[in-house]
Amino acid sequence: MSISPRQYRHKIIVEQVNPNASGDANGVVDRTDDDNWIRFAQRWATVFNRGGREVYRAQQVQTNASHVVRTPFDSLAETITTEMRIAYGGQKLNVISVSDVTGERRELEIICEASL
Repeated sequence: MSISPRQYRHKIIVEQVNPNASGDANGVVDRTDDDNWIRFAQRWATVFNRGGREVYRAQQVQTNASHVVRTPFDSLAETITTEMRIAYGGQKLNVISVSDVTGERRELEIICEASL
């Protein structure tokens, strides 16, 4: 089964917490403050909201999942973790899980929840 590049029509920005961000008295960085986040990568992806049947698996695994993002697998995508978030369409999506669904290292599935 081949993956068509045309299916990735959404541009997303993967963000990570700025390693130089100032923490509070306990050293904890405020993850709700946008100033504490920096761009990790910009990628082409397919983004589904939870209502689609394509995200049935996400609904079973993560009941609080609001979006599923799929992006081509490569060495950069492989480094995306649950400590990151995705900026897409004016929304901030917290990464809940990241997986290579088929195990063929072709496509990465990122399950997210909308940030408040």
